[in-house]
Amino acid sequence: ILPVYKKTPGCDPANPSACTMLTCQLPLLFTSFLLMSLGAGGIRPCALAFGADQLDKRDNSTKNVRRLQTFFNWYYTVLGISLVVAVLVIVYIQDHMGWVVGFSVPVVLMLAALMLFLAGSPLYLKAEAGRSVLVGIVQVLVASYKNRREVLPPETAEASCFHNKAGS
Repeated sequence: ILPVYKKTPGCDPANPSACTMLTCQLPLLFTSFLLMSLGAGGIRPCALAFGADQLDKRDNSTKNVRRLQTFFNWYYTVLGISLVVAVLVIVYIQDHMGWVVGFSVPVVLMLAALMLFLAGSPLYLKAEAGRSVLVGIVQVLVASYKNRREVLPPETAEASCFHNKAGS
């Protein structure tokens, strides 16, 4: 959309090898990739857990297990369908109507999804955190530093190197 990033001076679409890249274009590209990776990495695992929290009754009844299984099935089904739609429909729009329209459609859809999410926010079940995440990270770093010279136990069928806290 920004004219400075659209086209390099003297770039002929018929001869792409003659095109040169501006010094500001590559950092903009990598920054965009970084922001997309952070956004995707931050939302995907959280959305699945947040959705399951809305349905989980914290008991191991057959009805609750079935409800969660149905949720996960529908979650991955809709995720797959959305990927197919994105690859087919959005790419078709970009090819036939231009990049601006092709990128505007996902922006409008994301804004609509954000508005729906915020509108329903008062109705969501929000689990309270037991403790700060940062405290746990610091505890792990301190413990790993203190135990950096410890010898690992031998690998046997009975020995487990994992610690599972009761109720976790």
